[in-house]
Parts: sequence; C-alpha cells; structure tokens
Amino acid sequence: MGSSGPPNRTRRHPNIRLAALEYADCDGLYNITVCSRERQPVFTDPGLAEDAIRLLRWLRTQRKTAVWAYCLMPEHLHLLLSPRQGDSISRLMHSYKVRTTQRSWSHGHSGKLWQDRFHDRILRQRDSGIEVVEYIFDNPIRRGLVARRRDYPYSGELDVLIPGLLDEPPLPASPHSKM
Repeated sequence: MGSSGPPNRTRRHPNIRLAALEYADCDGLYNITVCSRERQPVFTDPGLAEDAIRLLRWLRTQRKTAVWAYCLMPEHLHLLLSPRQGDSISRLMHSYKVRTTQRSWSHGHSGKLWQDRFHDRILRQRDSGIEVVEYIFDNPIRRGLVARRRDYPYSGELDVLIPGLLDEPPLPASPHSKM
C-alpha cells in the first residue's frame, strides 16, 4: 500500500537554463524579465523605482553592459541588454539584484526584493530586436498605466538600438477592449 522509499520530490519547473559557459562570451542581445518577490508592487515607490533605474546606469558604466531598453513595472522589470564580452548574464543579474535589494532597505523594505530566478532569452539573428523593444516599451500601455510610451517615467534606453521608438504612436486598441 504505502511506499517505503523517500518521497518523490520533483522540481516544480524544469531547469531549462543553458550551461554557464553558453551565457558567457555571447555577443547577443538578452531579453530579460525579473519579478519582485511574490510579485509585490514595490516599484510604485518612486524613490525605489528611481534607484533601480540609477543602478541600470551603474550596470552600463561599471559593468560595461549595453542597456538597449528597460521598463520597470510595479512588480517586474523588462530589459534588453548586451553584457560585455566574457561577462555572465547570471553574474550580471545577481549583481544588479543584490544592489537594488540593498537600496530598497533605505526605502523601508526588508528582506529580498526580487525572486530568485529570472526569465531570459537570447535573441538570435533571425529575431527582431525592434519587436522586443516595442514589446518592452508598450508594457505600461497594455496595463493601462499610460496612453503613450513616452509618458511612462520608468522606461527608456541607455543605449540607442532604434532611434525614436519611445516616440512611436501607442498600440492600436484591442478588438476586445471596451470603448
């Protein structure tokens, strides 16, 4: 009737990460999404949101990472970036998450700021960087936070991949949206 062996402990999500070597020395673009711990809307705090963006600038200057697009939503961050040659995306994101967590403590938060894992996708040559940047910039519009890309204060580009994308017109209305 009962099993005499140890319980079967399967992972909730399979580990689909490439080997660490695959993430280093990649001369590509990384599309990254990282969520706050328990998806709490911690970035509704303007001071913390501004610190998180200042630390993206730190990634750019100190870690020599190209930040092509970012959008800091209330409970998650979208990034399109290219790390410098030889820098691991895992180490880079760990460093960013540690620094933003430490800054969050001065805003009254305690414990971890971010979930342990993050979603990443390496763009291939056939992938459209423009589509990814547009997706990132349109996130606040889809959520109904703003009507135009340039009206959202927590998105932008530190390095310009496609000039003028923040000034593009808003998304067309969804056929399912109420008028």
